[in-house]
Amino acid sequence: MLRVFLALTILFLNCGFASHSIETMNEKWKVALAETPPYPEDAFHGRGIVIAAGGAKYLQNAWVLVNILRDYQCSLPIEIWYIGKKEYITKFMKGFEKMGVMCKDITHYFDNSIQSFEVKIHAILASQFQEVLLLDADNVPLQDPSFLFDAPAYTDTGALFWPDMQVLNKEHPIFSILELEPLETRCQESGQIVLDKERCWEPLQLCLHLNQESSYYYKILLGDKDTFFLSWMTLDYPFTMIDTLPGLAKKSKIRNGFIAFLQRDTDGTPLFCHSVNKNWAQRSSFHLMWNYYALPEQPAQQTDPPYPFKELKFAPFSKLSFGLEKKCLKYLNEAKSFLEKK
Repeated sequence: MLRVFLALTILFLNCGFASHSIETMNEKWKVALAETPPYPEDAFHGRGIVIAAGGAKYLQNAWVLVNILRDYQCSLPIEIWYIGKKEYITKFMKGFEKMGVMCKDITHYFDNSIQSFEVKIHAILASQFQEVLLLDADNVPLQDPSFLFDAPAYTDTGALFWPDMQVLNKEHPIFSILELEPLETRCQESGQIVLDKERCWEPLQLCLHLNQESSYYYKILLGDKDTFFLSWMTLDYPFTMIDTLPGLAKKSKIRNGFIAFLQRDTDGTPLFCHSVNKNWAQRSSFHLMWNYYALPEQPAQQTDPPYPFKELKFAPFSKLSFGLEKKCLKYLNEAKSFLEKK
């Protein structure tokens, strides 16, 4: 219910931060950016999918996601990134490797102080791929997403982002820190990102710094998600933000709350079902919860209201994708069996 509450308000997490802390953080990102290494020619190649997943919770989610991708005959290579030995579970990793998935420990590339959402930007930068489709482990595509790499919305800018429910208020301290013109703008939802590291190397380095300072930025933003598009805005790099708000998938037509976001393609067609409120590891492998869905018509850059809950018209999810959730639950059942003690 937290996300629903936030969506009904304008996000403004000033939290009483003193002006000296704003000045300090402003200076720190400038110093970090000045030390940005040049793009390493010939270090990265090709296109692929990057998933941050380690430990029982996220590996269950990733097991569902990877199997669905392969069901679609998605031939893109896949990397799964985890944080150290504590997140390594042998049965999962061996199962992924049998499917041709590369499982990599991020602490072999960066120091082991990485925590939580910080792993996503680190995994992007450490990945062997030049062009990356980053997917959260609890995200599931409704079709093979490979075509996104050839979509004009991506190729025109080298960075494709998706919107969230929330809106950044123009009074938010992040605008002072990053020396951006204050404006009311739509937040980003980072459960899916497409980018070309060669074309976006500089904003990726700024994004890395913001996430390495997560003890500060995660307090004034909602985790990592807005660190991406704000880095692009700060350095005046082009990006495409999908101009349709996320739809919702929910269990009951009547009850409040929702289970997942439905993020859309450039033409408005639902493409990803991202379980933002109840991921696979939190669910039973027997009960369907994607029973209804709705797609708002309000453009993403319209910020009043932040999200048009009252205008939503729900329809049976089966009209959108018949049988997908049952397939996901089958793979969830497999994942849970990996955790059973024999």
